Amino acid sequence: MPGPSERESYVKGSLAHLPLPKTLNYIHQAGKTGILAIARGPKKVHVHFEGGQIVHVTSSYFPDLALGEYLIKQGKITKEIAEESFEHTRDAEQKQGAWLVEHGHLTPHELFDALNTHVTLKLYNLFRWPDGDFFFKQGDIVEKEHRILKIHMGNLVYIGMRDHFPLKSLPTEFRGRKETPLFKRKDCQYRVEDMAFGPTGTRIYSIVNGEHTLRQIIALSKLKKGAAYRMLYGMFILGFIGFPESVQERVSKGGALPGTRFARAGTAR
Repeated sequence: MPGPSERESYVKGSLAHLPLPKTLNYIHQAGKTGILAIARGPKKVHVHFEGGQIVHVTSSYFPDLALGEYLIKQGKITKEIAEESFEHTRDAEQKQGAWLVEHGHLTPHELFDALNTHVTLKLYNLFRWPDGDFFFKQGDIVEKEHRILKIHMGNLVYIGMRDHFPLKSLPTEFRGRKETPLFKRKDCQYRVEDMAFGPTGTRIYSIVNGEHTLRQIIALSKLKKGAAYRMLYGMFILGFIGFPESVQERVSKGGALPGTRFARAGTAR
């Protein structure tokens, strides 16, 4: 009988039914290694995971992630240097960033920070997609020399949800639960001190005490309902908060991603 890794080699789903923030967080918490392909019409993005961490991103949606343009806007290099680096690496195996470091235009640390920040900003664009399809394949990913990203998944999901997610209606998990109290979960895989909640997010998190209902928390936050719901939903997805029946739940590394379809290796369609 095939083992779990064989049975779960392919995962398919729809962003309309399973939002991107939940998909990313599941892959991270489950410690998966593989490639998440996200598509919306002709726009395609491939996110490479190693042990649940995002290590590489490629896309036809933002070709090469336009690193040169980003560095120009940040004042790190001039337009002339960007053009020169592009010309020297356009038909070569060497990456534009590596060329800039080799020729003294960036330090390795500056390149690392720029790549992580820039890729994170690009990923936020995906949070705005109201629909689309995703396909996650466990297994081999990009070569090790290209695994150069180190993105904090908790902050990616939370800020992406807070600032970019089009929450047009109440999240499914919150429907019919306005009079239910919310609790802080003790089994969250993220640490509060590592999160970029900011003053507003920290304040709304402090209101969650196991006594206040969802409706009361929204009122006490003194925020617009949409903004408050996005923050709370981000915290809910990440496992910082939960309803009474979910407070003791834990993510299972072998568990299936809800709302997806699995297929054995070689049988996905």
